[in-house]
Amino acid sequence: MRPVIVFVNTKVDVDFICDFLGNLKMKVTSLHGGKGQDQRERSLLALKSGSSEILVCTNVASRGIDIANVAHVINYHAPKEFIDYVHRIGRTGRAGKRGIATTFIDL
Repeated sequence: MRPVIVFVNTKVDVDFICDFLGNLKMKVTSLHGGKGQDQRERSLLALKSGSSEILVCTNVASRGIDIANVAHVINYHAPKEFIDYVHRIGRTGRAGKRGIATTFIDL
């Protein structure tokens, strides 16, 4: 399975959704600003190696990371700024590969 990245807006929501998906026996890892650098690196390595298939994260993962073959970016929470949206969806469809981006809007 190609990796999926789920973006949310808060650390609390990262932990909640990661726990929820984990309880469903999905291979999930998380990344947010409240984690130490070693924890962040382990999460990224898990996604890159395939031991995790889903990364739940905040905007901390929207820039400067390169995960090959990301199949789908899901904006569970729409970002507050348009530039954050651009960076988030830029995690998929890289290097000529196809990818999907889905954004949920709650009015």
